[in-house]
Amino acid sequence: MYGEDFGMDITGISNGYISEMGVYPYPQIGEFDINEYSGWMYTIDEGAGWYFPNVGASAKALTKDTEMIWHFTMAYGADIGAPWAFPEEKLPEVKLPDNTGELLWPVDSYEVTLWFGSIDEQYPVENKGLNIQGEVNSNVFSVCDGIVSYTGYSPVYGNIIYVNYNYNGKPMQVRYGHLTDETSLNVGDRINKGDIIGRMAKDDERDKGIIEIVFCKSTDGKICKNTGENVEFVEPIDYIEKKPVYSDYLSEPFATMLDTTGLAISEVTPNIIWPWEDESDPDVRYREDLDLESNEGYLKKLLIEYGTDIGKKYTEKTLKNENVLEYMDQYKVAIVHMNSRSEFYGHLYRNGVIKNNRMVVDKE
Repeated sequence: MYGEDFGMDITGISNGYISEMGVYPYPQIGEFDINEYSGWMYTIDEGAGWYFPNVGASAKALTKDTEMIWHFTMAYGADIGAPWAFPEEKLPEVKLPDNTGELLWPVDSYEVTLWFGSIDEQYPVENKGLNIQGEVNSNVFSVCDGIVSYTGYSPVYGNIIYVNYNYNGKPMQVRYGHLTDETSLNVGDRINKGDIIGRMAKDDERDKGIIEIVFCKSTDGKICKNTGENVEFVEPIDYIEKKPVYSDYLSEPFATMLDTTGLAISEVTPNIIWPWEDESDPDVRYREDLDLESNEGYLKKLLIEYGTDIGKKYTEKTLKNENVLEYMDQYKVAIVHMNSRSEFYGHLYRNGVIKNNRMVVDKE
């Protein structure tokens, strides 16, 4: 959407942002990013009782309870985690439930497609929340005990829910986006940690569901406003559970660490150290195949791969339970029992070394 589309004169302006409020022929508000040639605008006819965003959406009836929603976009209109915002409102004085300890992970999936913070050095913006993909229509759970402060619809985020709560006595707000169907929740409803509040909507780019969850803390000690004027966006991982890593989806075609909507600069390998992990942890380094020479492999992983080749679905657990792999810790020796034979590996046999508490052998 170009500047002249809504009456903005950008002659001689090479970069930056400009805003506009005017009448053409109805009251309009808008903002335009000259760098990216994108922006937003609303046209309002108060007499007729409707408004619509100038992005091809249909008109929507206005009532005294209707709040106008706007969303600023960049990168040719792609959703890159900009916040939702609403008109000024007066929140009722309520006693918010207090939460302590780790809050709940919001879905069953652990496939994080976009983390909080800087997206890439080429994008001068930050993602305000945490994006997770999973099965379409899978449940979204309340991460905390709280009180619903807003439910509504965004042309970009679909159905959205805001929940206010206290954390260690301090006001916070959590926002859920990309929910399917309109929720049965109402403003003022109290919800409990673990309650199902919605379901994952389908990502238009893939056959996957998607959820974005945003955490905010109050900057003035008062209840967080839906307008965002007294909130600061914070790192979700500082509050929610640290779930087991699942990165297999990153090896799928077109999967990226950045996201799954086409904004990523390049594909990545599935070797990832997640924000809550210690890179020096031997378990992490084992999982990511760190510290290995090109000809080396972890014995346990090589056996699992070999099992696949011969039609055996080995796991770390079945290797032990079926006595395929046995360790003699006192001698730092591993014994493989397979095909009616036993093979010994270790420094004593000059065919294995210990790295990250695991036996490493030559791949051949």
